[in-house]
Amino acid sequence: MSTITAEPPKSSVSVRMLAPAEINDSDLQHWRDLEHVALEPNPYLSCDFVLPAVEHMGGITPTIIAVENATGMIGLGVFRERSATARFPLRSLGAFRTPHSYLTGVLLHRDHANAAARALVASLLRGDWPAVGFSDLRWDAPATQVLRAAFADSDAVWYEESARDRALLRVDTRSRQTPAEYIEKSIMKRYRRARTKLAQLGDVSWRCLTGADVTGEVIDRFIRLEHSGWKGIEGTSLRANPQHEKFFRAMMQRFSARGDAFFTELSSGGRVIASTSNLLSCGEGFAFKVGWDVEFKDVSPGLLNELFFLDALDTLHFQLRDVDSGSAEGSFIEALWPDRSRLASGFFIFTARGRMLARVLSTARQLKRRIGAA
Repeated sequence: MSTITAEPPKSSVSVRMLAPAEINDSDLQHWRDLEHVALEPNPYLSCDFVLPAVEHMGGITPTIIAVENATGMIGLGVFRERSATARFPLRSLGAFRTPHSYLTGVLLHRDHANAAARALVASLLRGDWPAVGFSDLRWDAPATQVLRAAFADSDAVWYEESARDRALLRVDTRSRQTPAEYIEKSIMKRYRRARTKLAQLGDVSWRCLTGADVTGEVIDRFIRLEHSGWKGIEGTSLRANPQHEKFFRAMMQRFSARGDAFFTELSSGGRVIASTSNLLSCGEGFAFKVGWDVEFKDVSPGLLNELFFLDALDTLHFQLRDVDSGSAEGSFIEALWPDRSRLASGFFIFTARGRMLARVLSTARQLKRRIGAA
């Protein structure tokens, strides 16, 4: 376990670089404490997400960088080495990400964000990596702005590979509206038609489960439903990979034990036909995965489940501010959730060689876009 004194030398801030196997009970508690006071919530950087991923998914050997002061842990980043690729032909350090991580970033204590970000960036600069990459970084979020400023102060430049908007649900706003006020009429018409058709098959019910109600049976049911659809056919469901299923079970059990997981379930005639799994962090929700029964595909159970959730926003029994959809571009959720957050993917580059490469790559991308538009 190595300790690196952060810049400037007079600072009482220190940085530790840890392997997952070196994390002890005290570190775990400080990590959880930091997550609950983070300037920007991110469950994909929780110890209850990262450590089950390392244990069960194999081939994941991240470096955990913990920033500490006299009060405890004030910053944390999780990174992995990246090999050079055709798209970015330099070896680099990349923000931790699994196939089931829908955001990257760092955790910064809301009362010590600037000091934590500067110390974190200083430790990265003292490494031998010419660049640090982030994928799906919430570009305009407060923690990202602090991180960007710390990199800029260290003369690092940002090379952006891609950017996009992701569907987001601002619960404070949407809970005061009915879905019909912000969803297209054609979709609401489809919803009403599907709901009427489903009611003809049996009693329809919907529920949101959290805390002790998230039982092993709820998790089992979700895994079965997620596997029954196109993900199972394409081999991308959790059940299609036993290690990924083990990760999901372990991770969800950890989050549900601390009251930070919730599932929504739509039932017909007492049979659950659609389910969503979701994570919570500091009052924000993070949609994780969805599943539905293919035998009921004619009544769009996944769509119905989401719309029941929107109808119930003002009756949820736990605090919820925003919900990040975690969705890919073109997802059906974009038509249901009207709000958006900006995501960016790219590299903060430290070296002169890297800056020159970024200019070349940027020029090549611009030329490719012009040729494509011609």
